[in-house]
Amino acid sequence: MRTSSTRRVTSPIGDDITVTCSLDAGVIAAGNTAGEIFLRRHPWLAGTLREDLLVFRERAQRVAAQSDRESAAKEVLSRPAKTMVRYSDLFPADWDLVPIEDGEEYWAVDLYCRNPDCDCASSVILFYRLEDDPPSLVGEVAIDYAKDEPDVKASTPEADDIFDSLWAASEYTLRARHAEASQVVRRFAVRPIHATAALAPTPPAIVGRVPRNAPCPCGSGKKYKRCCLDARTAGTA
Repeated sequence: MRTSSTRRVTSPIGDDITVTCSLDAGVIAAGNTAGEIFLRRHPWLAGTLREDLLVFRERAQRVAAQSDRESAAKEVLSRPAKTMVRYSDLFPADWDLVPIEDGEEYWAVDLYCRNPDCDCASSVILFYRLEDDPPSLVGEVAIDYAKDEPDVKASTPEADDIFDSLWAASEYTLRARHAEASQVVRRFAVRPIHATAALAPTPPAIVGRVPRNAPCPCGSGKKYKRCCLDARTAGTA
């Protein structure tokens, strides 16, 4: 299934069967002769596509936001933020991950560190149950990809089971998404700006004469001559 900014969704079914659906009116049409035959034999498809029009319209908007493989990632990572970044924000045209566990569909939202100086090999995946309206969070997993067999920590047993199903079906997809997200973060993410910079301590103002061997007024517990007096002398040398 492919969406485009021309307000139409095109679905290749098999090798040479193609149908199209207008994203504005929901009108279904065959893209070729094989598509005409398919639509006659499967009239349910038109109704199914119309039911999912909102999904396809959102997909078209996401595709339009990504003019190339780097455009959306550059724009998102140019803004400082303390939160992790979703893969779907970096590459909005890509399809979301939808694992199936015990016959139920879940929406997997994979998140990645946006600090370009971080050398971690981790990500977090949130799992939402799609049959709930709106989808409800059922748990999350943290994954460390540093080893051949990833180190996985799940917040709930249900999340652990869903991840096992996702990993079995999409291991290489998950590894590729982690590698690509890490790459664009290193290339385009702005470094976090800390509210307070690490500054050298300033010796306190001294009122009156402090004996050299007296406790330093700064409260360090050292003698004045070994603490702020020494700092002042070094600053004027």
